[in-house]
Amino acid sequence: MNKQLTYNSLKHIALWIIYLILPIIIVPRPDVNYIERNQFILLNYFFSSLYSILFFYVNFFWAIPSLAYKNKKWKYVLVLLFFVLMCFAVYKILPTVINFETEKIIFFQLFAAILKLVFVSIVAWIIFLYNKNQEHAIAKNQAELAYLKAQVNPHFLFNVLNSLYALAIKKSDHVVDAISKISDMMRYNIEESQKSFVSLNQELGYLQDYIDIQKLRLTTKTKIRYQVKGEAGNKQIEPLLLIAFIENVFKYGVSTEKESEIIINIEIIENNLKLYIQNDKVQKFSSTSGTGIKNTIKRLNYTYNNRYVLNINDKEDYYSVQLSIKIQ
Repeated sequence: MNKQLTYNSLKHIALWIIYLILPIIIVPRPDVNYIERNQFILLNYFFSSLYSILFFYVNFFWAIPSLAYKNKKWKYVLVLLFFVLMCFAVYKILPTVINFETEKIIFFQLFAAILKLVFVSIVAWIIFLYNKNQEHAIAKNQAELAYLKAQVNPHFLFNVLNSLYALAIKKSDHVVDAISKISDMMRYNIEESQKSFVSLNQELGYLQDYIDIQKLRLTTKTKIRYQVKGEAGNKQIEPLLLIAFIENVFKYGVSTEKESEIIINIEIIENNLKLYIQNDKVQKFSSTSGTGIKNTIKRLNYTYNNRYVLNINDKEDYYSVQLSIKIQ
């Protein structure tokens, strides 16, 4: 937050320096004697520039959001009139202080000062409206992201209940262990999924629990190779981001009749997380296939835009996913 504040402050200072210097560079330089005879022109330039900067910040941080944007337009107009009247007052007093009496130049400089106020007011409005549009877009994205995360829960419940049912049918001794893992996963779904980011260790633990539960219902027909390389350390990731790819593997790569192989590799190299998944196709895709993957791609676009690479190969006899994400 401090870095962002420093960056914004430096950006503002740089822009105002350009604002002050640019007219001096563009306008031809008068000779020294002319400047000495016309101190009023110099005083006007610095006064009108500093006054317009003050007007920008009053406008941007208070008058527009607190008055104009909240249907207090008459009060906003009064603020504008106040700044214009202050300009008139200064240009009435300043010539007397420095013994300057050329009315034509005074009028021209006053007109230029008011034009500056109009210019910075327009700029303040443009920036304010742009920021508002950005806030609305972010809020919309966050709302849709929350909806996409919520869609994970019913899908998760459906799959784990199927797993429990399969274990119960076989009267497996692993039912208690499976219920314990499912309880941990449900807690994770409820508590952690609402956060923007979770520790990578937590996410990997969640995936491990899910894979362990699925292993309990597998027959000897299915071979699974799961491997995690690298250290998670203090790295973070968006919660429930990878689960859709892994759910897909167990949904379409497992059969009690056909032999199949499932490969799940996760590799962590510095700030890069790489996921590779491959499974033989032994189940037919339903009409709703790919919903979880589509939602995950949307989430990747929202949170990791331009920081991820995803390649999906959907062949006749196998399905593979290669995902690389720059995490923090």
